[in-house]
Amino acid sequence: MIRYYFDIVIDDDVTVDEEGELLLNVGSARQEASRTLAEIARDDLRLERTIAHLSIIVRTAKGPVCEVIFQWNPKSLQ
Repeated sequence: MIRYYFDIVIDDDVTVDEEGELLLNVGSARQEASRTLAEIARDDLRLERTIAHLSIIVRTAKGPVCEVIFQWNPKSLQ
């Protein structure tokens, strides 16, 4: 098992994960980051907040391994 850390980036604010989570591989870490990102996006949209950038940087003690990014750009068609 490998300890993965999930640093949350919302606009210019970074919340560094100091605890991490033990997971089997980077695929499992990517899935966890994706689920967490979807939950954050859902909660923020419910509160009608506008976020320009939302991502989770997944890292190990050796450094970053991937980044999961959520983007949206609502447009009026009228």
